[in-house]
Amino acid sequence: MGGLPVYLELAHKMGLGRSVSKYFGVRQGSRGWSDSQVVTSLILLNLAGVTRCEDINLLEADEGLCRAVRRVEMVEM
Repeated sequence: MGGLPVYLELAHKMGLGRSVSKYFGVRQGSRGWSDSQVVTSLILLNLAGVTRCEDINLLEADEGLCRAVRRVEMVEM
């Protein structure tokens, strides 16, 4: 999982979160993950070589990656 923060930073620099929020609009209300969080997590899962969405716990178990994700989310707000 060590290389994933580089891709996370690239996605941030490219404005992925803003684009997803602008064009997707799938999420209803304020509960649950935002559209940007869902898309970002799916991309990171794919880059990590994970084959099932249920394996999101592999990403959540990586404390360093979680800190990087939170840092990027705070900047995008």
